[in-house]
Amino acid sequence: MNFRGASVNGVTYEGTTALMEAVRNNNKRLVHELLQHGAGLYCVNMMRQTAMEIALDGMTWTSKETVEDTVLDILISFGADLNIPEEFPPLLAACRAGDTTKVWALITKGADPRRCPDFPEESVGVLIEACSKNQIPVVDILIQSGTDINGHKHAPLKHACKAGYLEVAKLLLKAGAQTEKASGDYNTLQPLELAFHKNHFEVVKLLVQSGTM
Repeated sequence: MNFRGASVNGVTYEGTTALMEAVRNNNKRLVHELLQHGAGLYCVNMMRQTAMEIALDGMTWTSKETVEDTVLDILISFGADLNIPEEFPPLLAACRAGDTTKVWALITKGADPRRCPDFPEESVGVLIEACSKNQIPVVDILIQSGTDINGHKHAPLKHACKAGYLEVAKLLLKAGAQTEKASGDYNTLQPLELAFHKNHFEVVKLLVQSGTM
């Protein structure tokens, strides 16, 4: 395709670029050619979407067998980062929505489950979000992916216990979540105290049975 004299990053009145439109139409050949000619990966339209976000919205994952050589894979091969935007990465959105197939696929394709915009300096990642939203299958996937379950002073278990999410607490404890006070954690309530104060007695019982004192 000849792009002579044309700007590959020109936009419509809606802020749509040629790359965005090619991604939306799943035109892999055109996506590849546009990127080869310098199309911007992080241009945003009026909906504040990048080409990568359009690709994610348009994909359907129905199993753990993610399709290779999709438009998303082409974008990634040209440098698209699944951990951008940092304030609300795609993995965080998928975890909040409880979309297990998308969570698994994003991690497989390079999304970092340790990152979390609320705790960027910690290796807790989106696990806190999944725990606080009671997304049980997502919590299980994140644990299997190696997410630190005891990061940020045991925050994932604290969130589950405070909200009374028994099944999430069970998963975390089974995976080795610590119930004792974390190093340097002097002023916050611990999982057992949080559950007790909120009258989540099934969670209290679980913690006691696990050896929490």
